Amino acid sequence: MPKEPVIIEETTDEEVIGDASAVADDAKSIASCPVGKVITRCESSTGKVGAGTDGATVPVTGNDCIAHNGWNSGIAVVAKAVCSENEQISDPCNGAALLKYKHLRAKGANPSLECPAGYEAILCNGHSYWWDLITGKGVNDVGVIPNDQACAIANCQDQKYCDISLVCKLMDDLDAYAASICPDCDGWNCEEGYDCQMVEGVHSCVEKQTGCDINRCGDADCFAVGASDYTCDCQDGFEFDKLAGTCLPVHSHYRTVYGDKAIGDDAHSYASCNAGQKVMRCHTFGAPSAADGVTISEADGVVRCEARASNSRKFPIMAVAYCGDNAVATDPCSQDKLDHIAYRSNTGLSPSVSCPDGFVMESCIFTVLGLRVYLLPTKHV
Repeated sequence: MPKEPVIIEETTDEEVIGDASAVADDAKSIASCPVGKVITRCESSTGKVGAGTDGATVPVTGNDCIAHNGWNSGIAVVAKAVCSENEQISDPCNGAALLKYKHLRAKGANPSLECPAGYEAILCNGHSYWWDLITGKGVNDVGVIPNDQACAIANCQDQKYCDISLVCKLMDDLDAYAASICPDCDGWNCEEGYDCQMVEGVHSCVEKQTGCDINRCGDADCFAVGASDYTCDCQDGFEFDKLAGTCLPVHSHYRTVYGDKAIGDDAHSYASCNAGQKVMRCHTFGAPSAADGVTISEADGVVRCEARASNSRKFPIMAVAYCGDNAVATDPCSQDKLDHIAYRSNTGLSPSVSCPDGFVMESCIFTVLGLRVYLLPTKHV
């Protein structure tokens, strides 16, 4: 039976000694730590490592110290370990709690290990099932590679391999840890959806500015506001319309009407003017990536701006109409009554339209459906 743990004075560390192994090749002695503690010292206490016994190892769990007997050693091996509490320590770089100790292991023809940044090596053990492969390579007679040497064994073989285990301890000086790991934002941890920014030399986690991942600003520059919002830096004569989510022409004498959002191939959004009003401007956003364009239609005395979505489903579109009163004028030549606003359209591969005499162009809009193009200018006296 393993001996009872020995409490080391003035610490919570415990010394644990395993049962003696059989006097046989590859027989093992294992010293296991109590729950909540891990190996911080491990040796094959009976010696002869590299001269009959195979060395010592610590698994990555950190729970056991294993002494390995070798061929023709003529002795039993006994594992001797020191077990320490593996505390969780608050990460000075704002991450998840850090374990005080980490356990690493490597094997092969030339195994080598180093501690991660912020940790320092306190124990390196060496082992090979062919003990002559570790003879004269820095592994002492109890299976330990001293800390002033690299934790490595060279010139073993792929089939007859060597293996090493390394115990790393977190730096005691957490300010020095922070200076080493996260002096700037590269090593600083922020929760999901946040990015690190340095503000007057201090780390700060700010919400990721991803509102422009889908850009509805057209030719204007998009500026993200938080994780899902944005604004557009509109060109002269345009302003950012929060409801439409894009740049629209500045106006002061039309009524703005917004249609419902629409998404999907040939889905429609309609913005209808009141009876007696005409669509003076018809807008949407996202053409051609999300919209096929806009057109103006009239039925039962109601004029509306119609936006058609494309098959990309990139984002929902919206029709926006500027509605103005339809004044009636008298033709000075024929005395006929004329609407102040008239619409003209053309369809084809190379559509073209012009205003009738006495009218000037107010706006020119388009929509594309397959190979057909509609071009509709709005005109007034």
